[in-house]
Amino acid sequence: MFAGKQLVHMAHPVNQVPQLIKELVDWAKKADIEQVTEQVTEQVERLLEVIGDKECSTKELMELLGLKHRPTFRDNYLLPALELGYIEMTIPDKPNSSKQKYKKLKDKVK
Repeated sequence: MFAGKQLVHMAHPVNQVPQLIKELVDWAKKADIEQVTEQVTEQVERLLEVIGDKECSTKELMELLGLKHRPTFRDNYLLPALELGYIEMTIPDKPNSSKQKYKKLKDKVK
């Protein structure tokens, strides 16, 4: 790219562009995964701290965490903790039960 007769920018050779794009995409994916993993870990740790040795309902856990938005609680705290095996449902055969509570799995938690 020229400004008048002065070269102000020179791009990489065309044959290098596909590899450079691949490296950029790989880097972006890795950066996103590390950020999300770190965030989920912090949120799961907070959930484990507040649940302690008790059995708590969704409402109780949200209150202990100071959260009001149920989808945020479910997606960022509850589901990751369940998927990682840190907590379990007290009534696993009825996940939508109004009496559903959650408790830590002793052998999974540090």
